[in-house]
Amino acid sequence: MTLSVAGSNFTAVEKQKRHCGSRLFTLRRALAIEESINPNQRSVALTLQSLAGVYEDLGSQADAEALRLRGLAIMEKLFGRDHPEIATNLTALAANYIAQKRFAEAEPLLSRALAIREKTLGADNPETAWTLSTLGDFYSKQGRFADAEPVLAAIRAAECATSSYDGLELNIAVAYGGRQEITDAVRALLCREAEKQATLAEAIEEITPEAIAGHLYTAGLPDPDLIIRTSGEIRLSGFLLWQSAHSEFYFTDVLWPAFRKIDFLRAIRSFQQRRRRFGC
Repeated sequence: MTLSVAGSNFTAVEKQKRHCGSRLFTLRRALAIEESINPNQRSVALTLQSLAGVYEDLGSQADAEALRLRGLAIMEKLFGRDHPEIATNLTALAANYIAQKRFAEAEPLLSRALAIREKTLGADNPETAWTLSTLGDFYSKQGRFADAEPVLAAIRAAECATSSYDGLELNIAVAYGGRQEITDAVRALLCREAEKQATLAEAIEEITPEAIAGHLYTAGLPDPDLIIRTSGEIRLSGFLLWQSAHSEFYFTDVLWPAFRKIDFLRAIRSFQQRRRRFGC
């Protein structure tokens, strides 16, 4: 059994390497064609960012960093320093630095990305809120809760400013873990039973899928129909483990900071072509 599992893992690693190699070949060809036409166009910068993502998947953070810096320079030349696309590039570069444990260099990039989005998109824009959550997560993971508090306050302010919107509900998962959510839900359910002074047998009878679902962070919200996983990873990484039981999945090589409307539409088109059976 142990040998079988190890062999399976080795095969998965090899498949991932071959997949990355194929992506590298395709993206390098695309980059060569685009640069021969105009080395300072937006498509070149986007291809550089996609290439960087492949190198990051392969663990070559330094190569990825150089590509991201080149892409950022092109974007700044095209759009200036205060454009929403600059914020996207800054966030991706910050993620690269975080992976290299260069936290001091990542922090100003995230702060600048937030300032750009607040200036160009407004404090109540979803992309601004997402950047706020990223910065708050950055501070929390370093144990800098005093620094995270102003970010959390800004998120609460954005939530308050958009409380009257009824066309969309936006949930931001900061320092989220699916296992922890399920653990918290079961604990909350048991605490409720303890308050009712239920016996152990009675409490066990109350533990049902419906009861647990009622104590999740997303209680009252429908389970997702479609989950889009970016960056070329074929895994959930603990995201919505309970809620995704009957969800459809769409995997794309595009990095989340570089995710465009056309990428979203491709995911929707794929979803529309599927026949959902909900586990049957």
